[in-house]
Amino acid sequence: RCKQFIHEEFWKLIPLCNISHLNTFNLLKSNFMNLIYHRTFSFIIFTLTTIVFFNSCKKEVIVVPEACFTKSNISINIGDSIVFTNCSLADNVLIFFPNQGDEETYSGVTYTFDTNNSYTHVFSQPGIFIATVQASNNQAGSPIGLIKETITVN
Repeated sequence: RCKQFIHEEFWKLIPLCNISHLNTFNLLKSNFMNLIYHRTFSFIIFTLTTIVFFNSCKKEVIVVPEACFTKSNISINIGDSIVFTNCSLADNVLIFFPNQGDEETYSGVTYTFDTNNSYTHVFSQPGIFIATVQASNNQAGSPIGLIKETITVN
């Protein structure tokens, strides 16, 4: 009811005002609305920028894999086998057998552990081999874990 009264009183005053007053009123109203719009828009842009900035600063925790294995023997004869058991904490685990000195640059055959986390390898040549387990995680920036054990085949 109060709004209706103010509204009616306002329109009664309009014939008493000259046209320049109305133009000034409309200009002020327009400027006020533009100010509200720009401040609201600026606030929204500032809020979104802040959210994006702080979310991009979140550091993802990198899980370091732990390479681990046990073996049934370290010295065998040609044709004998060794059972290797995986105890690594990692997403991906491989085992391979480079000759001594080739562990870091090895690009030969790699083997995976079975569902029981074991792998049996038969050595068909004499020599000193380095049983190497490589553990890695499916995460960008995660390092690769290596653990080595010398195997002598006579």
